[in-house]
Amino acid sequence: MRLDRHRPSPGALLLLAALAGLAACVAALLWSTQQPWMGLKLSPEAEGLRIEAVSPGSPAAGLPGAQRLPGSVLRSIGPVELRPSDLIEEPDAFRSYEQIGEFLARQSTLRRALQDGPVRLGIRAADGNAFEALLSPAPSRSFGDLPPSFWFQLFCGLCALLVGVWIWVLRPFDWGARMFALTGLSFPVATISAAVYSSREIAIDGAAFRALSGMNHAGSMAFGMALIAMFLCYPKRIVEPRALLAIPALFLPWLAADLLRLMPDQDWGIRAPVLLMVLIAFGCAVKQWRMTEGDPHSRGALRWMSLSTTLGCGLFVLTTVLSKLLGWLPPLEQGYAFGFFLIVYLGIALGLRRYRLFDLDRWAFRILLWVGGALALLTLDALLLLSLRLAPAASLGLSLLVIGFLYLPARSFLWHRVVDRRRLADDELFQAVLQVAFTASSDERAQGWQALLRRMFDPLELEVLGPDPFGRRYTAHDSDRPEILRDGLAMALPAVASSPGLVLRYPWKGRELFGLAQLRLATHVVELMRHADASRDAYERGVVEERRRVARDLHDDLGARLLASLNRPDLASTRRTIREAIAEMRSVVAGLAGESQDLGACIAGLRHETASRLEAAGIELDWPLTDGVDGIRVDYRICKNLSSMHRELVSNVIRHANATRLSVAIELNDGRLRSRVRDDGVGGAVADAADSFGLRNLRRRVEELNGKVSVADARPGTLVDIELPLTAGGAR
Repeated sequence: MRLDRHRPSPGALLLLAALAGLAACVAALLWSTQQPWMGLKLSPEAEGLRIEAVSPGSPAAGLPGAQRLPGSVLRSIGPVELRPSDLIEEPDAFRSYEQIGEFLARQSTLRRALQDGPVRLGIRAADGNAFEALLSPAPSRSFGDLPPSFWFQLFCGLCALLVGVWIWVLRPFDWGARMFALTGLSFPVATISAAVYSSREIAIDGAAFRALSGMNHAGSMAFGMALIAMFLCYPKRIVEPRALLAIPALFLPWLAADLLRLMPDQDWGIRAPVLLMVLIAFGCAVKQWRMTEGDPHSRGALRWMSLSTTLGCGLFVLTTVLSKLLGWLPPLEQGYAFGFFLIVYLGIALGLRRYRLFDLDRWAFRILLWVGGALALLTLDALLLLSLRLAPAASLGLSLLVIGFLYLPARSFLWHRVVDRRRLADDELFQAVLQVAFTASSDERAQGWQALLRRMFDPLELEVLGPDPFGRRYTAHDSDRPEILRDGLAMALPAVASSPGLVLRYPWKGRELFGLAQLRLATHVVELMRHADASRDAYERGVVEERRRVARDLHDDLGARLLASLNRPDLASTRRTIREAIAEMRSVVAGLAGESQDLGACIAGLRHETASRLEAAGIELDWPLTDGVDGIRVDYRICKNLSSMHRELVSNVIRHANATRLSVAIELNDGRLRSRVRDDGVGGAVADAADSFGLRNLRRRVEELNGKVSVADARPGTLVDIELPLTAGGAR
């Protein structure tokens, strides 16, 4: 936004507009209350005006028999016989100027009668008896007696003024915002003037009425002219700004002719120009639609602005102008019909601000579907009523049934086809993500990820984020989640699948914007890719760890046995050692195949092997049989590590303990295996435990199985206590 030091601040301009709007509202309020007041709530009746209620504390409430007034008909005020048209809300309902002139003359006569009071009221009671009552109108009307429509019209006008000025102060040099501000300035002129004369009790001065009606016409036509000018300037400039002067050049003379009553009638005076303005504005919107082709940003703003304008203006014209012209629908009270323009202001303001266009675009289509469904229901109901002569309830029920069966599936189809469309089915997308994640090389993964994004969103541009060419700064995407940028023109994605952060621009060849549906889809795909990456990394780590384990087993056990066989003094012991090596190799192979082993067979084999080794060394073995271990299947690593640890301990005893006896006790308790190995040798293993490679290796194997080990000096000898969990989760 450009700043001008001589220009008032946006806050000051907004405050000034608010004060001006409030001043106009206060003036309307004071003028409306400074009118003669009877205290009667009236509605049109065939023979006069029906008395709906009597305001408490009013002059009418003080009349004798005031409790009989509700439901009665007020037939005359003084010498003036009342007509239903005396209470008409909007004089534009009269077609000819002569009718308006007669109406305004009666307004002046009635006001003078009330102002000069006391006045004699001619009343027909609900029981049919006629009587007269002498009433002295109060010189002013209380605030509380003003109808809700009065306050609602003031509210609409004030909101339009503030919203229009708000957009203008934010974008003061934008012609679209300037024209929108003009609509905000003109709309209160129409609503506040209408609030005064449409909320009268029965009559105001005819000259004042005509002036207020003229203000209403001027405000309405000024609004229409500004609306046309706005669509000529925004989002694309159709004409140069000076060409906008052609609009008032056409319509201001028309307005003057209407105010001077030079036109044939009111249809030509006010209704025809209003309809013409709406049609021209829609024509400009169509032109803008063609000009914004290939510019999804402007197209999104235009779609929302056009929809809100069509909806708001269309509902107002339908419920006020067309209903009177065609007699099709019962007209809505004009004071509340002004509320439809709040839709226009909200929609245009959001479109001009381009606030979350990706959301507005989605909402625009959702509203179009709702309106389409409502129009389809009304059309079908009207056709059934006119063609088949069905009863209204039966026609409406049948219409709901038909629309429910036909429209709802069509709406779902259109929604998924236009808004929530996806190029890839879920199963295809899942397969594509896994294929990218498990591609062998990182470069291929990055290329596969970018190719997948192109298939999903078909962007015109795909930028790979990274350091700039001079290395001075990084443009990497900081967030770890996808984000929509530039009101939906682009979407940034974090680094994933060995690819740096990416920015996708102009999805679907620039025809649409990124929306929340695409953001959610990208977020899910990124999360899925991260899970796949993590799974692939875990798999690769497992492969490396398994290779290390196999290498360790081959080196520590199989290699050691084969090496030992070369040094055996006789053929028998050599063969025995080789058979043990072959058994060890089978055990390693079984571990590679992921096979479980029988714990009882594992302990029995280890017991037999230990006995053979100790016998050869002249050491007595005390190893009682272990109960409850036969038939228990355990992971290969448990058997393998248990065997390796025992072999290491037996080797230490044979080499260093100078023992004569070795005791081994294995027991199983609550899913944990405990092995206590004790010799009667020289002891002293605790002091060397920290530096002993054998004990460090022992602790590593126990920790790998999430077990515990302790080494104690139990002179004579050493006691090693090993405890291992046997559950599948115990081994890492």
